[in-house]
Amino acid sequence: MAEMRSAIWPLRHLQTKWMIFFLLGVELARNIFSIQFMKQKLVFETKEQLKDSFLHKLLAAEIEDEESIIQYANVFQWNIFEEHRLAVLHLQMDESNGTIDLVKQNAEKTVLWNRLKVRIAAEDSSLLYGAVEDQYILIAPAARERKKPEKYWSEWHQRISRWINEEKTSYRVFLGIGGKASSIGDYYVSYRQAMQALQVMIRNFPGKSVAFFDELGAYTVLHHLKELEAAKLFVDKYLGPLLRHSVGRNADWLQTVRVFLDCNGHLTETAERLYIHRSTLQYRLEKIEEMLGFSLQGAEQRFNLMMALKLYDLYGLPSAKMLKK
Repeated sequence: MAEMRSAIWPLRHLQTKWMIFFLLGVELARNIFSIQFMKQKLVFETKEQLKDSFLHKLLAAEIEDEESIIQYANVFQWNIFEEHRLAVLHLQMDESNGTIDLVKQNAEKTVLWNRLKVRIAAEDSSLLYGAVEDQYILIAPAARERKKPEKYWSEWHQRISRWINEEKTSYRVFLGIGGKASSIGDYYVSYRQAMQALQVMIRNFPGKSVAFFDELGAYTVLHHLKELEAAKLFVDKYLGPLLRHSVGRNADWLQTVRVFLDCNGHLTETAERLYIHRSTLQYRLEKIEEMLGFSLQGAEQRFNLMMALKLYDLYGLPSAKMLKK
């Protein structure tokens, strides 16, 4: 028995030594993995910061240093002189759930965007993405559209919406899409166009989720107005009375006029779209004519009202001073 014990002891001792070496090896491997993970994370975050800086320079109203923009593009192996199209991605929370905590919402959107970036990069490495002025930017080579931009961007919208749904969140996805950019100066124009398309769509077309600036009709002309003060005065003249009478009241006079014009003045269709009785609509229209000081039956006045509505959609409210008149 003594001989057996003396034989077993070295074996146990050897096993203990090997176990110690094994555990040390595991710990070393874990440390190496952690270091590599942190390095990769640091590289990724640095590249993301560089990308956001690049987009800030590229989408500035005035290009200050074209050479640095080209250098940034080279870092990402991105051909800036190739024709591209820019889209603005907007995530909007479902407001039917009650009061929205803006701090919580912004934190959730940041987490969502970080996860979306990983999936976008894995889906298509040619798509440049980043954040500018709290807006999420996507820039795709025009060649990827294969002359079917509507199909291409609709598929991206469906893809991103599916990813958002997988996160079990109640956000709706919108895409505003600008025109093509073929030079460095074009990217800012495409960005502003995408923003305008997004704003007009959200305000006026609740059923749409993807909007192209090139399809906005008269909005594309009004977008280039230089005299914004004149535009505000025009909006105030034709919509100011309706806006002022809507403040603090349940009646939305502006929406009544908008639907009436959309329906080409047909009372029955307008009443149905507003979910009100025809006689109620007639009463509203009489009150609106009284507020505006002119009849809604004239073609010229209808045209001016439609123009004012489009300007309002693009540039927002008249000044607070105007609304207090």
